[in-house]
Amino acid sequence: MGRKPKLYVPLTVTFFEDDRIIDVGDGPTLLYLAMLLQSKAMGSDGRMSEAQVARLHRPRWRAELKRLADVELVLFDDSTKEWFVAGWFGHNEAIAQVHARLAADRDRKAEKRQDFRTDSERIPNGFREISGLKGREGKERKGSNPAGNLHRYADTGDGVCSECSLPSLNVVHLRVAGEAS
Repeated sequence: MGRKPKLYVPLTVTFFEDDRIIDVGDGPTLLYLAMLLQSKAMGSDGRMSEAQVARLHRPRWRAELKRLADVELVLFDDSTKEWFVAGWFGHNEAIAQVHARLAADRDRKAEKRQDFRTDSERIPNGFREISGLKGREGKERKGSNPAGNLHRYADTGDGVCSECSLPSLNVVHLRVAGEAS
């Protein structure tokens, strides 16, 4: 499973140069930044209830929120009874678009994984052919195990399989002590 991506709030380097930010002062600016971060964390498209705003650890949040509303950095939606960060969609995708993009990405990756199956024409039995079983011209060696299947051999101590003449340490061999091939 992949790691969870980190969330970021896009913030221009000239944020503190904005006349409205200068006008409201430090307290409301910190509340505004906290609202941006919490909205992103909740996936709320820049919307927060008053109860959520109250939990942002700003003791004078009501006065600060009113100041932000006065300069239209935040707006109150009467129908939902929520505060809305006015410039949210100028810098953030809607959460529905994010979910749609992530779903399309998951589908694309799943399709790609489906195309990479071990039972393909290139590797019919799911195992790569062992290159030591073929000569330079691509022809099979005499006595080789063409399917690359595992086979048993008795360890006679000479280090060579009596069945296929390959070194006994080759991956197609299963050493059986004390048993004749």
